[in-house]
Amino acid sequence: MARPRSKQAVIRIPAPVGGINLTTAVDKLQPHEAQRLRGFEFDEYGVIGMPRAELSLGTIVAGTKILSAYIFQRSGGATQLIVHLDDGSLRYSTNFLTAAGGGDPATWTSIATGLSTTAPFTYATFIDKVWMTNGTNDFRSWDGAASATFASAPKGLFLAVWRDTVWMGNGGTAAAHRIYQCSPGDPTVWPALTFVDVEKGVGFGISGIYAVESALIVFKAYRTHIIFDPVEYTNRVIDQSKGCLSHYSIVAHNGVVYFVSHLGICRFLGDGPSQIISEKISPFFDDLFTFGTSLATQVMDLSKETHICGYSFENFVGWYLPTNVSTTHVKFFPDLPDQPWIFGQPQQSASTNRQFTLAVRELGKYQHLYNISGSPAVLNRQYGNTATTTVTCEWGSAWFDFDSPLEEKYISMIQVLHRGQITVEIRKDYDQTFIANVATALDHGDTELRESTIYTDFYARAIQLVVYSVAGAERQSVLGTGAGALALVSRFSAAVSKVEVSAKVLGQFRR
Repeated sequence: MARPRSKQAVIRIPAPVGGINLTTAVDKLQPHEAQRLRGFEFDEYGVIGMPRAELSLGTIVAGTKILSAYIFQRSGGATQLIVHLDDGSLRYSTNFLTAAGGGDPATWTSIATGLSTTAPFTYATFIDKVWMTNGTNDFRSWDGAASATFASAPKGLFLAVWRDTVWMGNGGTAAAHRIYQCSPGDPTVWPALTFVDVEKGVGFGISGIYAVESALIVFKAYRTHIIFDPVEYTNRVIDQSKGCLSHYSIVAHNGVVYFVSHLGICRFLGDGPSQIISEKISPFFDDLFTFGTSLATQVMDLSKETHICGYSFENFVGWYLPTNVSTTHVKFFPDLPDQPWIFGQPQQSASTNRQFTLAVRELGKYQHLYNISGSPAVLNRQYGNTATTTVTCEWGSAWFDFDSPLEEKYISMIQVLHRGQITVEIRKDYDQTFIANVATALDHGDTELRESTIYTDFYARAIQLVVYSVAGAERQSVLGTGAGALALVSRFSAAVSKVEVSAKVLGQFRR
């Protein structure tokens, strides 16, 4: 007599510490990877956390967009946030660190007007001044109170400080491959013969420069060079297939330099070709991936390559990548074992506007993160809102078939270890439609990780877990007792650690 065989099975779905993976087939993802991962970050316990929402500190100037921004710190003066806007103005704020938003916005003071409305400045701090160039306006300095211009200086696009000297790259059409050097210790003087043309006439000109201890890195769009002698200007090509698309994409994090190339995001390795580290999000850079049916429309909008902007904050590095429909925010966590990627919360849907994110750490204080985006440009303090206000987050796990891909399973229970309020939904059999009666909002009202149980009643061959943020109870750790107790509140308002799914695997009927 035929009878069904069945067995109990439990799968444990860990937090997606492997990050998002866009290159592997959905049924081949590792359990700790994600098909979709947006808005989350990794919190101080190594689980995915839902960060607090940003806090608006007000519009900078009505009707303007941001071209570039810079944090200016020097001895004996307040930290300033400098912005260059598309109305041709250069402005600064000192109260951006303390402004509370709403009726207490950041206030702005003019440095200069009548500047370029399209060419963004690049900046470098040297001898307690910030130096600025954009290839159009005169080279200029700002000491926090007064500005000066230097008409005799070259008009380059990029700046870096190396070996007690300011260096300038790309002097325009006639000098696109040129690197200039100021007099040692004096950026007001640029001798006529202190320059070098780096592989002149090869490629599209210099696209960015950056100083490391032993060399000045000189990027072109598709090649990378280094200058390793500041006197003789001795230089060589170290990467013939990868360059840098945007000077603003170059980021240093924990002693490692990262940048965005046309092949992906790269780690600079020194005297040799750079390493591509963005394989798991490679569709953003692959010519084979397009939007819709147009084979001429790739994902990345390379016509806006100078809009690419990177930053470093605490345990991750982030970039804004302009695509053909929006601006995508990606985050890389190089200090975690699996070095995962996550899609961050986009500050705007259009790719037509630049945006800048900057980290600032005051002396003897903690690090804070600010973003400038939108039209008009608005200054936001990241993680600045109340602990119960979260950004929109989504985690779509790998697909799980209980090691029996062709057999039906009866799914009976889902247990979630989490804190704060979340919504858990289930997809089955590689279908993007949710199972309606499994969508459950969980809130155990506790600030610590606790377990919630969902009792289910459905059949499937394979399932995918989808977790959304709803709101959050603030995460607190209490140190000490009595009047001396200290409550520590995290910037993460909700989190998910792991999930267990209980099922019965149903066998085939014997004849």
